[in-house]
Amino acid sequence: MRFLIIVWMIVSCSLPASDPAVDAIDTELSPFSRPSGLWVDSDYLYVTNPDFLATSAGVVFGEGYIEVLDRDGLESVARWALPLPNPTRVMTVGDDVWVLCSGSLEQSEEGLFQTAQPGGLVRISGGLDAASEAVISSFVLEPDGAPGSWVYTADSQRFVLGSSIDSELYVFDLVTETYVHDGDNPIPLTSVESNETLGLGLHPDGSVAVLSFARNSALLFDPQTLTVIPETETTVAGTNELEGPLDVVFLPDTEPATALILLTLSNHLARWQPSNPSAVESRWQAVGLSPNVVRVHGDTIYVVESGANTVGVYDVDGGEVARVVLPVGSNPYDMVVAPGGEVAYVSALVSNRIHMVDLNSFEIVETVP
Repeated sequence: MRFLIIVWMIVSCSLPASDPAVDAIDTELSPFSRPSGLWVDSDYLYVTNPDFLATSAGVVFGEGYIEVLDRDGLESVARWALPLPNPTRVMTVGDDVWVLCSGSLEQSEEGLFQTAQPGGLVRISGGLDAASEAVISSFVLEPDGAPGSWVYTADSQRFVLGSSIDSELYVFDLVTETYVHDGDNPIPLTSVESNETLGLGLHPDGSVAVLSFARNSALLFDPQTLTVIPETETTVAGTNELEGPLDVVFLPDTEPATALILLTLSNHLARWQPSNPSAVESRWQAVGLSPNVVRVHGDTIYVVESGANTVGVYDVDGGEVARVVLPVGSNPYDMVVAPGGEVAYVSALVSNRIHMVDLNSFEIVETVP
């Protein structure tokens, strides 16, 4: 759903529908093709590139890939083409690079989104440290999985994946390298009559926060017993309208554990304590237009506000601190704070750029390309 929301903004707000025959992205001018999910370590920045075009007939995907930049000069040092479409998230686990690919979608005659080509996980064994050419393995979420979110569990044993179109979870075991629950055997949540998307976040106790976009709700899921913790479920929206919980992050060093939930359709952050779900603050902080991602670093909250071409900076106790302004038409998608906390990187989905932001001045200090 996050991907669909951004594409909707591209088509309706930022760009006219494109013709793939004439509007293909020139990778000689930019190393990126719709840069989206980011991951950063002390030396490198990893960027997912879904390589899509929004056309009058729908979204057309090319060959997605991961672009790796050396942080010293922000120059490309590696590119890995991926066997599954629509890579949206990336992380390193040990020496390996893992990628979440959401697959491609189409609309049914009833107007609902359904899977055209399934997504899943991709592993790049050894990553940049591979002794020879990296071995790329795909783990397809058969038969029709369309994962849109993921969590790497606290015990380092599993990935929990949330569907981008259905109310169901999938579980991948890193030890056996198999799906414990795949598209044929998902973990179903509450039934909804429309498409659903699930946002995921890791609770400090190791459980997984699960957001329901269609039901305006949040709950906890136990990745060990693979069951929902029902007493934690609560409505997080402030109205009866669809407000679209999309992303969740837990504040560090808070007791009881407290999460911020991004309501992308009502442009707010909600404040939620799973141990006291009735005390949810659904209008805790107003944010910019069409927020896509929330991040926390220290005592500062960062919200990627895709529709406003900004990154909002907020205090953990509430209140706006600053605003990073990106060029018009950027449609920022993701943000990562580099180790040390001095700089962050923001992906601009539409303009095919990566912006480096100084977190002391909240100014853009470098842009690629």
